Amino acid sequence: MQDILPKLVLAPSFAAVLLFARAPVDGSYVVDLLPLMILFFVLFPRIAGPLWGLPSDAFAGMTGLSDTMTPGSISRLVQSDAVAFRAQFAGRPPPPAVRYWRGPVLENFDGRAWTPARGGSDPAPESETGGTPVRYTVTLEPSNKRWIFALEVPDPLAPPTGTRLTPDLQLLAARALEHRARYTLTSFPQHRFGMDADARVLRRALRLPEYGNPETRALARRLRAQSASDADLVNRTLRLFHDEPFVYTLTPPQLGSDGIDEFLFTTRRGFCEHYASAFTFLMRAAGIPARVVTGYQGGEFNRVGNYLIVRQSDAHAWSEVWLEGQGWVRVDPTAAVAANRIEQGIASALPAGEPLPFFVRTDAAWLRQLRLRWDALDNQWNQWVLGYNQERQIGLFASLGFGIVSWRELALGLVVGIGLLLGGIALLTLRNGRRPRGDEVQALYLKFCAKLAKAGIPRLATEGPLDFAARVRAARPEWATAVDDIVRCYVQLRYGAHGSADALRTLAARIGAFRPC
Repeated sequence: MQDILPKLVLAPSFAAVLLFARAPVDGSYVVDLLPLMILFFVLFPRIAGPLWGLPSDAFAGMTGLSDTMTPGSISRLVQSDAVAFRAQFAGRPPPPAVRYWRGPVLENFDGRAWTPARGGSDPAPESETGGTPVRYTVTLEPSNKRWIFALEVPDPLAPPTGTRLTPDLQLLAARALEHRARYTLTSFPQHRFGMDADARVLRRALRLPEYGNPETRALARRLRAQSASDADLVNRTLRLFHDEPFVYTLTPPQLGSDGIDEFLFTTRRGFCEHYASAFTFLMRAAGIPARVVTGYQGGEFNRVGNYLIVRQSDAHAWSEVWLEGQGWVRVDPTAAVAANRIEQGIASALPAGEPLPFFVRTDAAWLRQLRLRWDALDNQWNQWVLGYNQERQIGLFASLGFGIVSWRELALGLVVGIGLLLGGIALLTLRNGRRPRGDEVQALYLKFCAKLAKAGIPRLATEGPLDFAARVRAARPEWATAVDDIVRCYVQLRYGAHGSADALRTLAARIGAFRPC
């Protein structure tokens, strides 16, 4: 501690003092906040955890997708306009219809809740990718979850360092994302995967509770009898959702024990989780392997920063079915009921009066632009500081020969460094003020008065500069312009709030050139 502290404090502080006060050619000093920001950035301790919370409660208040989906779970989530993540694309962003950001895959259903499959390790399925790949960088807000939301489907051959791609194409970080994280990804909108799906995986995707929802099971049998193939059955089911009077809403009625039956045949009012759950149940009851996928869909493009903002209000659920020869295929039953949700966002698809966040629903263009500009500034700051974490901060000082620096040493260095910086600025300000010294200005003015006295117009002892100039103009009109310029410059330097070395040099030059005769 005793060896490192002098170097830790003096080196950055001295450099900051030199940079903080720049000396332009006119001799005045300009205050520049950038070095002060650099001092804070380099020395402010990076603490692995929240500044004010305790480790046990640090992430308790975080909201986001869960690995359990029940009626109402996503509709409650989308009432938040908090940012989930941002994505910046190497080229043009893909159209809204393919902006499906894949998250948890849910396979188990107990009659009410969908949860992930537990235990065992599935074999990696066969996959084919084609078309133009989409390259982008995603910056995720802290969630205390491992999911990295990637466009379907992320490149199975090149997951980012520190991540892994599961057999059902969930991209997972090595540990929970307790801090903002950034990943560079490649995805293929044109893809096929799971053509050779393991029999165990397909059997699991057909499981249903032994009892419950008898009307839905009967409907599935009728659809099966009417369909020529699995693909035909999928299309017939989507037409049913489209043709029947279903309503897309954030405020559906409560459902009972046979919730799928009540939704399909009685209430017909629901949000994306209702449609994904009912569709997946129907497929399984008809003998087609199916599962629920949750994540986000869409996003708002910020032209100020050239990136996509995906908020919690973009949370979404859809289905996947397994078809012979095609593998796992995405099917979004919500699109059959409210196509605007996919193409134009949630606000355009919901009836008036739905409890959406104000900033999602507002049509005030100026307010939206203000918000996007603020978000662009916030994002730029995040990107700049994102890579400078606790490990890199420690490594920086270690590489400079300071050894392992504790956060207490960094904090003490920051405090002392700021003190030295401000002291240096005060010293420089005292030694080099903005205004020239009064004796230099007065000496030049006395030289000017001496020239006029020699020419026969002496200044009276009680005569101020303006009165003296008026008397000189009256006596010798031909000197009026030169005298006025000199006196005006003198008054500004002598009595004005702002003076400079340039103005002092100007006054000296004018007096030197003035030759009354």
